[in-house]
Amino acid sequence: MRTEFDSVSDSSAQEQEPPIFQKTSPVEPTWWITENLYELSQPKAVYDAVVKAHYPAVFLNSAMVTGNSLDLQIAVKKAISKLARNSMITKSLPMEVLYAISPRTGISDALKVLGFNAKLSAVFVVWLHSSQEPGDSQRTAFEKLMQQNGNRLPLSRIKDLRNLSAISDFYEFSTVPERPPLSPEWTTVLTSYVTSKIATKE
Repeated sequence: MRTEFDSVSDSSAQEQEPPIFQKTSPVEPTWWITENLYELSQPKAVYDAVVKAHYPAVFLNSAMVTGNSLDLQIAVKKAISKLARNSMITKSLPMEVLYAISPRTGISDALKVLGFNAKLSAVFVVWLHSSQEPGDSQRTAFEKLMQQNGNRLPLSRIKDLRNLSAISDFYEFSTVPERPPLSPEWTTVLTSYVTSKIATKE
């Protein structure tokens, strides 16, 4: 026998949140970031195009992304601040963001572990733009490239693609007592720890 509560339950199950494929966030009064996640069918073709085009974006190994947008916002804010002071350690704003995300001081470490390469099956892209809508010609060209060599994924899929063990090792995170590795509690603490490492890096 069905009741009114059964109807409410069925309705709630059907009203699921639509997937989010893009997220735009303000970082500074004149700077925004837009996050996208892509599955790659032809990673080498995409990688070669990225190297040649010099897109205004940070291309990250999806396995090394926690999924916390605050990490990216902090790193971009730091990079923009260094750009304004003419004190960047690297030669480009996207590379400076990548360096800011890395817990290490070596640029090669940041590229090797966090950066995009031709063997990845997915890439997390952070577009850097000085207007609220990232609709420039380079962005359009990249979308056309991806139509032939991959497809966009919901941002929530990063939880399936990230490698928490690798992230823990790279950021030198010690296991929290009484919280088993990879448990939800452990993951929450790890994510907060990564954010603090990015925020406190000189």
